[in-house]
Amino acid sequence: MNKQEVYHIPDADETGTLDLARCTSKKRTMRRAAKAKLVAIDRKLQYAKKKARSVLLNVLRAQKKDDCVVLPIQPPAPHLVQSNAAPTEAELSAVREAILAAEEEGKRLRSAIAEGVPGATVDITAFKKETQHKLDLITQFVVEQTAILSVVRRLPVELLQEIFIHTLTPQRGKRYYASPSCSLLPWSLSQVSQRWRNAALSTSALWRQLPKINFRGRPGITGNYDLEYITELLKRSHSMSIDIHIVGDFTPNFLHPTLDILIRHSDRWRDLTMDTANAAFAFGKIKGKLAALERLTLRHFTDDDLDDLGVGTTIDVFEIAPRLYDVHIEGPLRRFLLPSGQILHFSQDSGHLTQVPHVLPSNLALRTLELLELEGETLIPDTMLPNLVSLKIDFAWGARHELFLDSLTLPVLESLNIASYNGDLLLTVTSLIKRSGSPHVLKNLVLESDVMLSGQLTTLLSLTPALKNLNITFPPVDDLWALTSHQGDRVIVPLLERCHFSTESQSEITDETFQALRVLAESRCEANEPLPSAEITQASNDKPWQSLSVAFVTQPALFHRQLEGWVETDVSKKLETLGEALVKLLPQLSAYSGFPKRSFTLKWSWKDKVVSVLNEIKDIKVESFSDLVISAIYDKIDRLWNMSEKGHTNYVFSELAAQILENWDPVVEAGVKDARWLLSGWEIAYLSRNSDMRSTRSAADILFHPGRVEVLVEWQ
Repeated sequence: MNKQEVYHIPDADETGTLDLARCTSKKRTMRRAAKAKLVAIDRKLQYAKKKARSVLLNVLRAQKKDDCVVLPIQPPAPHLVQSNAAPTEAELSAVREAILAAEEEGKRLRSAIAEGVPGATVDITAFKKETQHKLDLITQFVVEQTAILSVVRRLPVELLQEIFIHTLTPQRGKRYYASPSCSLLPWSLSQVSQRWRNAALSTSALWRQLPKINFRGRPGITGNYDLEYITELLKRSHSMSIDIHIVGDFTPNFLHPTLDILIRHSDRWRDLTMDTANAAFAFGKIKGKLAALERLTLRHFTDDDLDDLGVGTTIDVFEIAPRLYDVHIEGPLRRFLLPSGQILHFSQDSGHLTQVPHVLPSNLALRTLELLELEGETLIPDTMLPNLVSLKIDFAWGARHELFLDSLTLPVLESLNIASYNGDLLLTVTSLIKRSGSPHVLKNLVLESDVMLSGQLTTLLSLTPALKNLNITFPPVDDLWALTSHQGDRVIVPLLERCHFSTESQSEITDETFQALRVLAESRCEANEPLPSAEITQASNDKPWQSLSVAFVTQPALFHRQLEGWVETDVSKKLETLGEALVKLLPQLSAYSGFPKRSFTLKWSWKDKVVSVLNEIKDIKVESFSDLVISAIYDKIDRLWNMSEKGHTNYVFSELAAQILENWDPVVEAGVKDARWLLSGWEIAYLSRNSDMRSTRSAADILFHPGRVEVLVEWQ
């Protein structure tokens, strides 16, 4: 009997178990496949690391082999390479010979590289690599050996010290609010080499300028670091006089170890600057101990105990200072007694009424006098200052100048700078010059006044034939014409080099004024025929003026246009409109927004608008550079050109701006030839036909950025 095959039909529970087993088996298969892939990837990674390690080892072996290259030339004095010592004559000769030998070897190696090496068995690449490495070593060798021949290395110590002294910032003796900081002290000179360090430490003058010492907010128990720091500087300066700047709100019981050590060295003070809001400084400790004091600056002294004149207690501590010759007093309500007969330079800013009358009669040796915010009630006796060469006075608003200036006689005055807004200043100055009896001495004249009558400037300038620099309030038109024309057999101020006018009233500038300015510029700034003079015979009296400029209180674009004779055109109007639209889209282009930042980013819709405006500007045909000036479009496009770097999302603007500027270049180049007046900020300056700027600067800089090329010469 045959065995029958029996089929089993699973029920529902058995079917679910079977499906679960199949799913589990499938997951296991997938895991095994994934694991196999990871193993394969890991093997590849390990192989790549092994290969990279092999390449790196080969490179290092090759580099080590190159480092072992030995040059045929060796340093003749190896110790000089490791120091800054001065070489002997024999060492100098040996070094020069070594440099020549190295240079010859370098030529030979370069020829070998250029010609190559014959023979198939030679690796040309390896040969060139090794030879180039030798050339690099030779170059380094020549540089090192040439440094040994440096003249500075062989300078005597005394001359080296003199050079060190000239590296100091010349801040003392000038009215700077800043004092030397720690970073300005000559620390670096003492850290170059042992030789330089020895020279610097033995140069006392290097350490005489102490940094500003601020005692504000520092109780007496602090300041150990300052004490050590100042003590070290006092030690390095040895017994040489020192310059100090003290700042602090000193109370009667103020104590500080650093201040104590400075006071103990008061007999070494050469330049003293004191900036304090309280006069409770320990003056008694330094009185009679200022034997070395030469320059004195006192600022912001106050006093709660004032007399009827508003003056505090008189301080006499500086009255005994045998070397004191330079004094600056600023803003105190105290009077300081100063030595008699020895002050050469005195300046005061907003000082009290009694200080100047104390200084002038007792110091007839004065050479410079500067008084700012001087009250008109300041009275002095009639005084002749036989040595005064420079006088600068800025009278307080509303103060009258006559009482003070009418009391002075200045026979050798060379520079006069007066600002007064009450009274007839030119009449007073004319009287001063006549009374002083020295018309041929005055070289610099600066006058600022609200009152100037027709003909006054002409009368004044006829007394100053040696004048070289004139800076004055804009004169009446008759005086402008007088400056342009010959007066009999001579011309007014034939030696004048610079002329600057300033005006606060736009109504003064009329059509006749413009015409007079044009003629003045043409006759005095261009190289024309020699100007005759009956009183001045120097060979320089036929030279044209170096500069002629006018300053306004508002932006003088309209006056610039009138001086040049330009008028608006359809092109300039359209360019101006597009320029305004561009500024609305990109406010960074405004002249009042500062230099444009590079970090701005715009949305695409906004960018499309900017590109559209730029394309409109690009499509306009510009034939006259005056259209670019009148519309003020050039500066906006120039700023846009510099706004974004290559790769920035807004670089497309800079590219379009560059294309526009390139299209305008021929117009600008042609226009600069006819330009005569340049606009720089709130000033207009004349540009002569033979100006050096025309040959040394670009046309765009001359026309649109004259401030970058220093068109206007500042002086006072």
